[in-house]
Amino acid sequence: MATARAVPPTVFVNLATDKQTYKVGESVRISGNVTVNGAPVYDALVAVQVNSPNNMPLFLRTAQTGQIANMNWQVNITALYTSDPHGSPANNFTRGGYAYVTMNWTNNGDTPAYVVPALYIEYSTGAPYTACFPQGETPRMIPAHTPEALTTSLPIPSTAPYGTTTIYASIYTNTPKEDGYPYCPEKNATFMIVTPNPTLPPQTQTPPNFSVGFSLYNTAPGGYDVYAVTSYNGVSTSNTLSFPVLPNAFDLDGNGKVDMGDVVIVLGAFGSTPGKPNWNVAADVDGNGRVDMGDVVVVLTHFGEHYP
Repeated sequence: MATARAVPPTVFVNLATDKQTYKVGESVRISGNVTVNGAPVYDALVAVQVNSPNNMPLFLRTAQTGQIANMNWQVNITALYTSDPHGSPANNFTRGGYAYVTMNWTNNGDTPAYVVPALYIEYSTGAPYTACFPQGETPRMIPAHTPEALTTSLPIPSTAPYGTTTIYASIYTNTPKEDGYPYCPEKNATFMIVTPNPTLPPQTQTPPNFSVGFSLYNTAPGGYDVYAVTSYNGVSTSNTLSFPVLPNAFDLDGNGKVDMGDVVIVLGAFGSTPGKPNWNVAADVDGNGRVDMGDVVVVLTHFGEHYP
């Protein structure tokens, strides 16, 4: 008598952005859902990584397709907080100083686990401050029933926006770009740049979809890659998409204003045409196929303008 073989479920992560093309300074919204045999599920975790044109992480979050009850996660983030240089909890930091972030996690399982901790920090404006893997992108083995922790320092730029800055901590099996999925929901904490009394901004979630977003303020034009990974009932799957970011016509460095930085970009490509080593299509502001005094004049004409 033949024995029927169990057929694993078909798991798929759908992924989309709210626009096909963006300009520097606009906001990006990434959304989607997870389906099992074609039906959306309400309790999936999805790792989302966005890489900038230089192939470095810009955005790292763990999204949820709905409200997930507390579970005995194999690896769980147990604490996330900011402190001063001596390790004492602190929430208020000033421009030009340092904040220190501590993240704790535990392997609750009976077997070793390979982990990649991740941090994403977002300014009060919604713009990314940093996205990183503090212990590197290679998975590290953590023994069964073992706690671990890391502390990393964050320099606060002199131009950082004032207000509530939010830290999101995730722990993955690998980087999402390399199909690493989340072990547990992300944990978040806040700290203030100059302004006291931090408050956690409200977050809404409409199951069974996930939705995350960020601002493209002060980002470079070019192609951005999105990686989304989930594991549901032991079946993992991933999806990717890309979107282009175009420069504002005159804000070439994407810092929200036309200033000497934009003039320097034009001068750096001055005299070039397509194919030349110093050719920069963004510097060809008037679109005549070469970077010349016409482009310098256009940028200087808009000098001092600000963009949202």
